Amino acid sequence: MKSIERLNAMNLKSAMHTNRRIAVLVVLAVSLLIIILDLITPQPVIMNIFFVIPVLIAAWYMNMRWALVCSIVLSIIRFVIGRTIEPEWGVEFELLNTLDWLVVLCGVSYLTARLYSSMKRLQLEVNVAEQLIPVCSHCKKIRASDRGWEPLEAYISRHAESGFTPGMCPECVEIMYGERYAKS
Repeated sequence: MKSIERLNAMNLKSAMHTNRRIAVLVVLAVSLLIIILDLITPQPVIMNIFFVIPVLIAAWYMNMRWALVCSIVLSIIRFVIGRTIEPEWGVEFELLNTLDWLVVLCGVSYLTARLYSSMKRLQLEVNVAEQLIPVCSHCKKIRASDRGWEPLEAYISRHAESGFTPGMCPECVEIMYGERYAKS
């Protein structure tokens, strides 16, 4: 049973690592696409609003640090585009716009990362709660959600990879056989 749990944990770590790699590629691809769209669209069209998308992906699938890096890099790229390709405004306005975008993107990074960590914590709590088995304190039957109350042996046989073998502990042998056990 423990080896299966270890194998599942290894598979989960491998899947998470693969998902993180895919997320990095998606963030880079979406960021590049938005930058290209920002470059080819005329000045009044605001494409940098879509910089929120790669930041959300980074915060959700990677972590807040990556999302903050993404926020900073995208804000700097937007500043460079604004100063070199579309220099209609003064440097003060571009710096102010860059600061605005930086604050918004960092806020989105923080909130998304917090939401993701809260969701993971709640999911863990639900998993722990699902692992709790309601047992009758008197007869030791277990409440199965779909079958009502059933004997412990039947429940474990259905849910575990192991079965039962008959046997008696020394205390029960003493109770059941008393004198005969003591003499032999």
